Amino acid sequence: MQIDVAGSDAVRNRRLTRTIQAARDRARDPELAQLLDDVLAGKRQLRDVARSEAFGRAVGPALDEAADAYRSLTDEQREQAMAMAEEQERAIAGELRAEREAARQKPPGRGVPDWDEDDDYFDDIRFLR
Repeated sequence: MQIDVAGSDAVRNRRLTRTIQAARDRARDPELAQLLDDVLAGKRQLRDVARSEAFGRAVGPALDEAADAYRSLTDEQREQAMAMAEEQERAIAGELRAEREAARQKPPGRGVPDWDEDDDYFDDIRFLR
């Protein structure tokens, strides 16, 4: 499922959707897992979940650790991390292009039902004669 959490930016939407799915799969708190499921199902907004106690309990310590880890990176390591993130976004953009191309290549549906398929059924109905 693809949700719209980054406006019309399809690449960021796909990336955030995957991040939310990973967070839900790793959530130790069942309440947080349910909230993230609701976001993925379109029942809740991500910003509402971000304001919840369950989110704060899970993410607060992790953000502190991430901030400490970021501060300890060298400039070169930060550049490498940025390059990796950009590469991930290029890969997702490629996936989206491939999906759009596959959708264009897919033969259209029949559109109009083949009414002749029902002819055998109506052959035996006497009230129509």
